[in-house]
Amino acid sequence: MRFRSIGKEDYVKGFLSLGAFLLLEIAGSIILTRYAPWGIVAWVALVLVGVVILIRWHSRNYGYKCVKCGHEFAISTFVNCISPHGPSMKGGWKLLKCPECGKWSRASVLKIV
Repeated sequence: MRFRSIGKEDYVKGFLSLGAFLLLEIAGSIILTRYAPWGIVAWVALVLVGVVILIRWHSRNYGYKCVKCGHEFAISTFVNCISPHGPSMKGGWKLLKCPECGKWSRASVLKIV
């Protein structure tokens, strides 16, 4: 797999995807909770399906770089879902164990090419 640094266009695509997800969830909550007797259950299911789709999309399009050894790697959807993450001045990070050196670090986010 090949990786590259995150660029401005990647941030734009990410924010647009997140915005589309939020609009879908807001519209779904209004429609389902107002007009369907089982609306809350359907809305919760819509949110869960949307979150899984969003995490799978992220797992397929983004990888990580170990800050200790520099190894670049991709992770599974499950690991992407459960591992802590956050923003930094140099982009995003995710707390991961490197498959190469075996050390835990705040791996930096890369785009899969």
